[in-house]
Amino acid sequence: MNTKEQIEEEEANYFALCLLMPKEVFIKAYNMLKWDLSDNNNNVSVLAKAFGVSESAVVSRISSLKL
Repeated sequence: MNTKEQIEEEEANYFALCLLMPKEVFIKAYNMLKWDLSDNNNNVSVLAKAFGVSESAVVSRISSLKL
């Protein structure tokens, strides 16, 4: 994959994250969870199920929002 294709794919992935997990809604759901460092995997699973996305998509959204 060339650089232009990589950039386009990253942009498409970011667009999908924003579409499926809108910032305000996602942050509200994120803040409603009791984030226990020993149980982060469960929290990610809960968010993934709530938004109908993969756990890796949730991790990417958390990272993109710097939460």
